[in-house]
Amino acid sequence: MYVEDHDVSHVVDSHHGIYSAQFFCQRFGDDLTASTALLKTCLPDVLAGPGGDHYDEAWQEIMDNAVVMLADEPFMIYESEGIYLVRDGLEWCDKCDWWLSADCDCPHVTTKG
Repeated sequence: MYVEDHDVSHVVDSHHGIYSAQFFCQRFGDDLTASTALLKTCLPDVLAGPGGDHYDEAWQEIMDNAVVMLADEPFMIYESEGIYLVRDGLEWCDKCDWWLSADCDCPHVTTKG
């Protein structure tokens, strides 16, 4: 899968609007890893769509507490003008406002992972 070969992958485009979280969970729900209670309560709320009472709160819980497992590697969920999968362990760079990775070509980075 394309995602497994990249540190950060854009997996849901923002054109899905309020349905982005639902689309993400339809695509990656089977790969989510979190507490059983979280998945039993939050995943159905998001899959039901934005018309439900707990859609936004459930999506936030999933983003905060679940990871997506792909090829036995964990990926964090990040949302900003779309939804991204970010290889677990990457650090946020305040200067470039993005994730640092081995591929980072930011001028302020002096060593690469």
